Amino acid sequence: MKKKSIKIVLVILSIMTLNISAQGIFRVSGGSTQIGYQNYRWLGLGFNSSSPASNQSQWGIEHYASGLNFWKPWPSFNSGNFKLHISDYGHVSIGNPANPWFQKTAGTWPFQYQVQNFKLQVHGNVVAIGGNYFTHSDSAAKENMTNLPENTLSKLLQLVPLKYNYKQNFNIGGYDVDTAILDSSVTGKSYSLNPNNDTSLHFGFTAQAISRLFPNLVSGIGNSEAVNYIEFIPIIVRGIQDQQKIIDSQRLEIAQLRQEIINWQGRSIDTIGQSRSRLFQNNPNPFDGTTTITYFIDESTPVTSATIEVRNIMGTLQSTIVLNDGTGIGSTEYNGSNLSPGYYIYTLKINGSIKDSKMFLKEN
Repeated sequence: MKKKSIKIVLVILSIMTLNISAQGIFRVSGGSTQIGYQNYRWLGLGFNSSSPASNQSQWGIEHYASGLNFWKPWPSFNSGNFKLHISDYGHVSIGNPANPWFQKTAGTWPFQYQVQNFKLQVHGNVVAIGGNYFTHSDSAAKENMTNLPENTLSKLLQLVPLKYNYKQNFNIGGYDVDTAILDSSVTGKSYSLNPNNDTSLHFGFTAQAISRLFPNLVSGIGNSEAVNYIEFIPIIVRGIQDQQKIIDSQRLEIAQLRQEIINWQGRSIDTIGQSRSRLFQNNPNPFDGTTTITYFIDESTPVTSATIEVRNIMGTLQSTIVLNDGTGIGSTEYNGSNLSPGYYIYTLKINGSIKDSKMFLKEN
């Protein structure tokens, strides 16, 4: 009697299995257990006590969008799609379908594509708690290593740093190699660049601006472009090194010019003979804005004209000060606010002849 009961149960289970298999929902075949092996079916996990009759589980697993999709059927259908998606080609994504970014090669079958290797795609913020992010960078794994060129700084200075927000409805296109074979209901997909409606302020550059100067830092994704900001770091370091060389060179020039200032103290130039006419060092020096220049014009010399000329160190005339107070000690206030920062030479001329010259420094 017991054997007959077991046989009846086995027959009933066999009938149920055949019935389910006939609908293409579930079957055990060989060493595998299959769900939805003919038509679309999804596996629900977790009980929804609020609406048990609706057959909505807390979690769902399905083969969708050419990959394995973990999603949330509750509280409304598709309320949390693509929580985790693993494409049939091993690309993993959070927040959107895992896009392998296939690019069709002209003149080939649709499934002959070139894959760009974005293996992990996260649509939203990423945070690491209690850990570090490392990129493998061992010298043993590298070849053709050369120093970055010294014109890096000039390129960096052409970039315009931006602040911006992401658009709420901008999509980037993608192609699926197995659309016609595995998922004929899907003819094409677009992937939102901002699926979480991020409205926060961001800082960076446009990929188009980077591509013009550093093309190796830009890669296409669908109909859009992305920037490799991590490898931007050595380029910025090179730019800082170039800038430091310029600073060191300027420091040397300043030191040399300071010595020239000392050497100019008390020096007199007289092209027509001995004269006691002379200039004194301006005060303050260095200065920013205005400074006072004191001078002495020899009383024994008939004076028809007296001027002070200000020139840059290349000899270009910047301004001329006319002195109208006659011979003897005098002073004039000079406004150098229109001058660029740097060193300048001011020269006393009596009757068109140079009598003395000195140097001053215009600060920032």
